[in-house]
Amino acid sequence: MLASELVALTHATLDEMPNVHPLPIPPWWAEMHGMLGQNRAIIRSWAWETPELGWLRLSYLNAGPQLKIISLVGFPRLEFELPLFGAEIMVVNEKVTFLALDWMPLTENAPYLVALAAVRRPYNHFPLITDLPQWVKEIFSPHALFSRPLDLITKEEVVRAFASYFESYLTFCEEAPSSANRMRALSAQRRFCTLYLARNPGRSMLVKTFGERWTEAYTHGFLFQPGGLRTSTDRLDH
Repeated sequence: MLASELVALTHATLDEMPNVHPLPIPPWWAEMHGMLGQNRAIIRSWAWETPELGWLRLSYLNAGPQLKIISLVGFPRLEFELPLFGAEIMVVNEKVTFLALDWMPLTENAPYLVALAAVRRPYNHFPLITDLPQWVKEIFSPHALFSRPLDLITKEEVVRAFASYFESYLTFCEEAPSSANRMRALSAQRRFCTLYLARNPGRSMLVKTFGERWTEAYTHGFLFQPGGLRTSTDRLDH
């Protein structure tokens, strides 16, 4: 199954890297059960850190054959001039109905956009989503891959695109120079989180499935950790 294959690929990629360290997370973030309509749903989560990434987390929502969602986001440490990493894949009845892959730039005309353009080029044939709202254009790069593959793109191509964006990002991070402007980096990462969370279309689904209280705590305590500055991942009472 495609969704579980992408989860396994993420784990395998990180397991092969010597400087990647799994992070312990509380059980209420690691696994949560709920109901989405008439279907049982479970969301599982994992987190890692590297010398360059303070918070790299993976979330996998499985609501049966009807819906599976994978979300992978990486927050660089503030010592590095790096983009955020983002991947989200929605699978409905084993068809990829939504694909988003990107290195989200934190400054305009960032030099790493040249490297990202090369990563994107082999996938220019993917059917693109062209009616993106303005807020998406504000916080994602011009080389983001937003697509509805459906039957037009094979599952193998989807896996290759995911692996290419992710593995190239990890390699790029390893070669990144340090940056002294920690406050600018933190401000840019926080701005991304604020804009995304204000418009996140998936929040209402999480609330329906797992409840308002858990969703709010999960969103702010686990999903988004700018700079890897973790202050509340062990709590469910905020």
